[in-house]
Amino acid sequence: MESGHKLAMRKYYILAFGIAGVYFVTYGAYGLAFWYGSELIGDGKCTPGSVFTVFFSVMAGAFSLGNALPFVNAVSTAIGAASTIFGIIDRVPEIDSYSKDGMTPMTVFGKIQFKGVNFVYPSRPDVKVLKNFSVDIEPGKKVALVGSSGAGKSTVVGLLMRFYDPISGKINLDGVDIRSLNLHWLRSQIGLVSQEPVLFGTTIAENIRYGREDVTLKEIQNAAELANAHGFISSLPLVCTISIEGYDTLVGERGAQLSGGQKQRIAIARALVRDPKVLLLDEATSALDSHSEGVVQEALEKAMAGRTTIIIAHRLSTIRNADVIYAMKNGDIVEWGSHNELMANTNLYYTLVMTQTAIDDDENEAGEGTEDDDVKVTAGGDDQVHCSENHSCIETEKGISRERKKRISYHSSLSSIHGDPELDRLEEEVRKERDFSFSFWRLFLLNQPEWSSLSVGLIGCCLCGAIMPVFAYFYGEIFAVASTSAAREQLKYGIAGGIAEEVLSSIRTVTSFGGQPREVQRYVLITIF
Repeated sequence: MESGHKLAMRKYYILAFGIAGVYFVTYGAYGLAFWYGSELIGDGKCTPGSVFTVFFSVMAGAFSLGNALPFVNAVSTAIGAASTIFGIIDRVPEIDSYSKDGMTPMTVFGKIQFKGVNFVYPSRPDVKVLKNFSVDIEPGKKVALVGSSGAGKSTVVGLLMRFYDPISGKINLDGVDIRSLNLHWLRSQIGLVSQEPVLFGTTIAENIRYGREDVTLKEIQNAAELANAHGFISSLPLVCTISIEGYDTLVGERGAQLSGGQKQRIAIARALVRDPKVLLLDEATSALDSHSEGVVQEALEKAMAGRTTIIIAHRLSTIRNADVIYAMKNGDIVEWGSHNELMANTNLYYTLVMTQTAIDDDENEAGEGTEDDDVKVTAGGDDQVHCSENHSCIETEKGISRERKKRISYHSSLSSIHGDPELDRLEEEVRKERDFSFSFWRLFLLNQPEWSSLSVGLIGCCLCGAIMPVFAYFYGEIFAVASTSAAREQLKYGIAGGIAEEVLSSIRTVTSFGGQPREVQRYVLITIF
């Protein structure tokens, strides 16, 4: 506490001399101008009007320059920020999506090969995400990647899109290393549907058009039909007579006006509008409720027809019909085969399926116990959850189960603390603290050791307050005494005294009162502890 007090007082002393210096320079300049002007007038070299013209010109320029100084700090801050921004803009990344280099084959069949791929993220160079990863995917086949979190499934998608490059090994598309292909062309041949679709605050048609800039309205409609989105889009109101049904409807910021299933289907349409030969589905349905998942899954089945598809699956029930399922663990492939083959092996995939089945069963049992609660499920539009005796609303049940646990915990807490004497004591202390008041007289007595400094500070305040009236008096008298030698000498001494008065009053005022809050704080802390 003492070290902090000394540091604070040092700050106030520096502040005092700084303010005094500013006033000294300001009023010193006034005094110098009056003195030298009177000398020029006395020698007949200048008229009083010229002196005051120069004085006001210099004073206005000085004030303008002083007011401009804060903006210099803003300019220097902007220069520092701009240098960082320009550094980012001018930086050419190793994987440059704007580069014109690379091959652009005329046809794409969709054969994908991962050959001995090893990869680590730049932020975690000591953790190997993929270890000698090798997979062959034939054109038009549906391949699923499953595994626990951190197994490297989504990393495969990032490498194929060339968000990163492997540290060793290579990835081929139709027998050509993707690093030798033009990056913009490569990504135009791949459609990606992620778990959380990103929609922009514009119309449905424009969001789909982001998949391919030169697409026509008819192609947008065809892509929406293929994604099972045309139905709900058609039910939206017409915005203008030239719009195609509801395609000019604004989706809101980040698609806030649409449900999760609707946003996902628009994202699928955006991926399909470019007619990609390769389709990547990165947990495309894991964030949806049961009903929306079924609608979106139907759209995905239509979208996967005739395309090489890589599915990253969280809900294993959605990949039963995949041609090949690869089970991954710690960046390596443990086993592969069809659903039936892997279930017969009773290995990693079998364990994942059985674990997920057990979790689903537990959630269903938890949901059955909520019938007596005041819960109302409303059946509604295209993507709302519909519940029946034969179909459990897992997402709704999970939410209801959480609410029941909160209520039980809340009532248990109330019963456990009811009548607790410790709680009563704490409430009484809080009540006393709330009613406690600190009088001004007691605060004044706490400052008793500093009364001498306060008195000096009070005198300094009075002197400081007299500065402007005194300056105004001298300022008015200068007109009358400009041509009188004796009066001019008196004016010199008056100005010098005014400057000295201002310097001393500034120092006394700031040092006496500036450090006073710190002194009061120190006394209060000593009293408390």
